[in-house]
Amino acid sequence: MPLSATGRTMTLVGTSPPSVAVFMQVDGSDPPQVVRVIATFGSIVSLDPQGAVDETNVLEVAKGDRMRIESAASTKFDNEGLNSSGEIVLGSNDLP
Repeated sequence: MPLSATGRTMTLVGTSPPSVAVFMQVDGSDPPQVVRVIATFGSIVSLDPQGAVDETNVLEVAKGDRMRIESAASTKFDNEGLNSSGEIVLGSNDLP
């Protein structure tokens, strides 16, 4: 797993619908390289099979599945690297 959790707080980004951002660190980078991971609203909805995610609780749902989001980000980083903006964007197809 080339990315590690940083423990930084997850935050909302954007509106209608909001996404969630979290920062991760590239393993072994010196100086430490921090990468922003964006989990789209659709990706977070896919985490909840009950379909109870909405714009008011998306951050709480993401926090509850933080390990899955970070694992998916690490896998995507392994397979694809960063996008043209230097980030990793997780869509609904990126989360198991």
